[in-house]
Amino acid sequence: MRDRLARFAPFAAVGAILSGWLVAINLSFAALNDSRLLSWIPDRTSGIGYLLESKQRVTSAEQVVRSSRAEAGRDLIAVVGISDVREGTRLDVLSSKAGACRRFLGIAGAGAGFASVKEQASLILNSSLRPKIVLLGISPMQMIEASDLERGAAATAQAGAAGMVGNAKAAIRESLWFVQRRSDLVGWLDRVLLEGRGDIDAALGQEAAIDPRSPWRPLLRTLGVEHYPDGVLRDSLAVVRGSGATNVATYERSRRSFDEAGELIRQFQARGATVMVMFMPRHPWLESSLPPQIDPLIASRLRGASANPALQVLDYSNLVPAQGFIDLVHLNTAGGQTFSDRLAADLPRLSPGRQDGVEACGKFPAEVAPANR
Repeated sequence: MRDRLARFAPFAAVGAILSGWLVAINLSFAALNDSRLLSWIPDRTSGIGYLLESKQRVTSAEQVVRSSRAEAGRDLIAVVGISDVREGTRLDVLSSKAGACRRFLGIAGAGAGFASVKEQASLILNSSLRPKIVLLGISPMQMIEASDLERGAAATAQAGAAGMVGNAKAAIRESLWFVQRRSDLVGWLDRVLLEGRGDIDAALGQEAAIDPRSPWRPLLRTLGVEHYPDGVLRDSLAVVRGSGATNVATYERSRRSFDEAGELIRQFQARGATVMVMFMPRHPWLESSLPPQIDPLIASRLRGASANPALQVLDYSNLVPAQGFIDLVHLNTAGGQTFSDRLAADLPRLSPGRQDGVEACGKFPAEVAPANR
């Protein structure tokens, strides 16, 4: 018996050494997390990182519009939301099909509840920018009260469905620095690759396809995977149920989210913008858990809160199959392409014409009448 165990001694020694190095490296990175040595890693998911990234887009757009008469003459379309919009919307797809006279500005960060959407949108409202169209992406979970969301998350955590071993594994995993900063690292890599592509284009004497400093650059995708395990989706569904999002009464008693949304829409309309609300795609598991009448209810309440009975609502909730999702609400590469292709195809039919001749766009024929005006 002792001889058999002795055979595993080298493996145990190697495992102990690797574990020791892992602990030492993790502690080192954790200790240096806020130091200048790691300042190259952008704070995308911690603090106000996403907000600062969005603010840079708005500031840059203001500078471009002020300095160029051609840019000032283009219609600005703002795509606003939080992580479901950020991960799922391909601005390059929209731009390629919209024609030269339209620019797409993506302002989408992270968070939970409509307050996070409002925070992003406020960057535009507090600027000199005047979007012609505002595409406001929302999901039902953003329209319930923040206290309900918090209650759902707390109830799921308290249930401890994973058991003692599962909870211990989760605690160890979440303590790892690379796990805590994974999205930040993916955001940094996204930026580096974008800048590298621009440098290669410049070295070859070609016009850069994407300027990493441009306000019209693609939205950041920081989740870094194509599909989460089914267990993650089931845990998310438990949060949905615990928050009461499967009960229509939860939405009926929600006040603050709808009031904030109505005020936001009115502010954009007062600045001359046409606001279109987008019901973002939802995973079939989530869709089957929600009340069947939830979308008409949300649309009706938004029209009432915004004092705009003709508010356009674009329903993409059932557009993407399960294979197109990372989790319950975030689209992967294929799902984002499907959604963006459909949105790009819908815009010509829905968007209002230009006073200076819509035919100048080349993609938006003048004879197409605006919808819901």
